[in-house]
Amino acid sequence: FRTEIEGIRAHHRAYVEARGLAAAGRHEEALAALATACPRPSEHLLPCRIDSIPSGAYVRFSDGSTRTTPFVLEAAPGVRVRARLESAGYEAAELAFEDPRDHVVLLSRQPDAYWPTDSKVEAPPVSVHDDHVVCDRAGRVARIDPTGKEIWKQTLPGPMGVRHAPVFLPRRAGHLFLADENGSVWIIDASNGRVEGPWSTGSLPQGGPVPTQDGAKLRTVDGREFEWNVRVTPENETHFDASAGEPSSTRHDAGLAVRRRTLHESNQLESPWGQGRVLATETHFTFSAGGSESVTFAAERKGDWSYMAFEAPSARASHGRLWLSDGAGLRVYALDRSAR
Repeated sequence: FRTEIEGIRAHHRAYVEARGLAAAGRHEEALAALATACPRPSEHLLPCRIDSIPSGAYVRFSDGSTRTTPFVLEAAPGVRVRARLESAGYEAAELAFEDPRDHVVLLSRQPDAYWPTDSKVEAPPVSVHDDHVVCDRAGRVARIDPTGKEIWKQTLPGPMGVRHAPVFLPRRAGHLFLADENGSVWIIDASNGRVEGPWSTGSLPQGGPVPTQDGAKLRTVDGREFEWNVRVTPENETHFDASAGEPSSTRHDAGLAVRRRTLHESNQLESPWGQGRVLATETHFTFSAGGSESVTFAAERKGDWSYMAFEAPSARASHGRLWLSDGAGLRVYALDRSAR
């Protein structure tokens, strides 16, 4: 029986080594060590650590057993493990794997407000007291309350929609000036959504409308600059050198710090008000509070993203807000919750 005994001893040594490697998080090496002497790895249990961000999530396994993160799970190689993670204020997440591995599940925080749309949202939101006016590339314009509920909505005609934030007209209190990507302009009463216009510039815009002391101005690619004060028809029209390119003054971000998705710019944004930073990964947006390297909370990314934006702290949001625009629409997260 000498050969058989030595085989059993080798098998036991391989299993002990594999458990030690797995406990240290070296799971690939653990499976390789077990395979050297064990023809059926699934007959052994190896430890793996399961955690979540945030920790403390309730985990229910497919066999009905429950745990709370973080914990160590004994799992057999090749045997499928399925579980559902839940935490108050976060969307439920599914976990599934066949070989023992350490897992940290990023739970997606539920937004404080959500404006769903099938079209891109590229225009930053414009604050109207506690509410915001939002626009998308399908021409939808709406005023939403702090929960995302639409107070009023309008759909502007045109094939290209709105890409840039509307501008308040100082000489017409409570009225917003906006332009679509086809060069048509409107004035909208922010209190009830009543629309005046359109009036067409006859050319594509170079950037978006920007505020002036008396109203708004807009440049077009054919070298003209228009100014509006109170009417939907412009009060003034001048010419400029269109070959000089688009100046930075043609961008209006409604007072937000914005990072738009491009091929050449970073996919992270640092808050100028010290709130922290947000990073767009392949699957999530992750926010890290100021001074911290660890993830404070995450939000699942849905398709391509258009922009990430920080809103400055104010009386209505003492730590400011984080706005995220992706394939699901526009979401906003109050950073007061993250600071606690």
